[in-house]
Amino acid sequence: MEQSVPSRRQITKSWVKRQTMTKEHWFAIIIFGLLSVVPIPATIIGIVLISIGAAIIRIPSILVMMAIVSIVSLIFPPLAGILSFVFLLFKIKYIIQHFVPLMFGFLLTIYLVVVSYSLSPNIFLFLFSVIGLNGTLRYLYRQEYSSSSAISIMCSAPMYLLLLILPIIIRELNEMDLFSEETFEDYEYEVYQQYEEVEEPGIHSVKGHIRENADGSTSYVRPHVRTNPDGVEHNNLSSK
Repeated sequence: MEQSVPSRRQITKSWVKRQTMTKEHWFAIIIFGLLSVVPIPATIIGIVLISIGAAIIRIPSILVMMAIVSIVSLIFPPLAGILSFVFLLFKIKYIIQHFVPLMFGFLLTIYLVVVSYSLSPNIFLFLFSVIGLNGTLRYLYRQEYSSSSAISIMCSAPMYLLLLILPIIIRELNEMDLFSEETFEDYEYEVYQQYEEVEEPGIHSVKGHIRENADGSTSYVRPHVRTNPDGVEHNNLSSK
């Protein structure tokens, strides 16, 4: 009796089901959902840490390239942009081969930044993000990516973009010149203007007297010393 040979569609369906049951798959969609509902600083930090981790595991050479570009940007900025482009050409075969998951990685990174910055966190946004990434990963599994390879490639996508724009970022930081003498003097002047001491208004004595209260009763005010009125509340004796 002849045995039936599984069709490619059956094999693909079985492969996709196995990948969706892996711990990598579930860990990825839960982390993605959380990053979509936390404040934007936490989202940025999470994206950076995950991208670096993925690069260390899958393409450690890109971290070496980024280090070289950073050093060159500081020493000889005009060469940094050319060097970034050349390094990307070295990876062109890898980029073409994995263009689809890399593109998904770019788009999902942009999605996380936008929703974290502009939308209020809620359970519906979390569920939408989880369902969206689950559908994206299932599509990649049908292209015969495993859960670990699909996720790591997507997570490494921001590193390629960062490699390309790294010289621009470093140049802008250098031009800001945050610790220049002029910047410090401007800051010092603003602080001085804000906290400039007000000249003491002087004091005078008040003799004891009878004061009529709002309810018609009277009370005796003992002799005391008070500041001369100058319209500044915080230099009154009662506030010191």
